Amino acid sequence: MSVYATADTHGNMSRFSYANWPVSRELTKDDAVIVAGDFGLLWSNDPSDASECYWKKFLIQQPWITAFVCGNHENHPRLAELPKKEMFGGTVGVVADNIVHLRRGEIYEIEHKKFFVFGGASSIDKSNRINGMSWWPEELPSSAEIEHALNNLEKHQYTIDYIIAHTCPQDIAERLMQKYGLNTYDIDPTRKFLQHVCSTANFDAFYCGHWHETWDTGKYHFLYENIIKII
Repeated sequence: MSVYATADTHGNMSRFSYANWPVSRELTKDDAVIVAGDFGLLWSNDPSDASECYWKKFLIQQPWITAFVCGNHENHPRLAELPKKEMFGGTVGVVADNIVHLRRGEIYEIEHKKFFVFGGASSIDKSNRINGMSWWPEELPSSAEIEHALNNLEKHQYTIDYIIAHTCPQDIAERLMQKYGLNTYDIDPTRKFLQHVCSTANFDAFYCGHWHETWDTGKYHFLYENIIKII
């Protein structure tokens, strides 16, 4: 089984077409593609939305499993309402048989590797969005989700192989914010929690999106429109 990762599709799955990603022709039902947040497929409050139906049908027709972590730009109430099932040793939300939501705080085992996932982030543009239509407060983790994550990490002795998140830890974020001239004192609770995780857990690599950057620094890998192979 191969696992690929990308980020920030924002409801448009064209990067997975054969023309844009020839590797897609080689994948099978045993392979997975993980989107590190801002998947955006379930965006509208209307499930019959034309764009959602088009891209959902497209992904269902692909042989691989599409798995996604939530970002900040997601319709979080719709994600919460998804039916649940056990997969990869954890609980996922089911969009379709081969489209699943990797839930905050779960640790999944794929190809004998442990993936800790923790989606979400704070939207810097939320003042320009409409609550319940283009922005949802559930973009930030609840105390229950944080407790669930900590309990799972403790069960695994804080030893995992990979972390898949939407944003990055606070210390890495401050370097990016300085680059863009942003307020480094604006601390996203998600980044603060990821800082704790990365400071206490043993892991090999961290993958995230959110910043619309393709960048590597140490074991931290920022994804955007690129699709990389993890295993």
